[in-house]
Amino acid sequence: MLVLPDAVPLNGRRDLYLSFKQQYKIVKSAENGPFRITTLYYSYAVETRDAQELLGYHWHPDGVSPVKFPHLHLGPAADIGMEELNRKAHFPTGRVAFEDVLEFLIATFGVEPNRKPWREVVQNTRALFAKQKSW
Repeated sequence: MLVLPDAVPLNGRRDLYLSFKQQYKIVKSAENGPFRITTLYYSYAVETRDAQELLGYHWHPDGVSPVKFPHLHLGPAADIGMEELNRKAHFPTGRVAFEDVLEFLIATFGVEPNRKPWREVVQNTRALFAKQKSW
């Protein structure tokens, strides 16, 4: 499992932090090269400075939750005034690549990328993801 040790501050938005967890396995692949990585679980969350979740993209098909599909949570920090939406709702999303989250953060929250050719990097890694994904 790949986990950032703590939520990390986002460039240009010191009030927002990113939490990243992803479980994966390496499998043999005759089709796309000798090996590929397949994702087993992910949790990408945008949090406030005091660790309150603003939003979270989750997929945990083998977890204890009855919710097995990829989904979005609006956390307590979203504060939209409806308890049902802030804590209980699992908005279906389809599979979310980490590249999608990065692009969303840059476009929506004004996060400043570390790399100058960030669009090219995101496009290249997203294309590789699309080529090798299994569902």
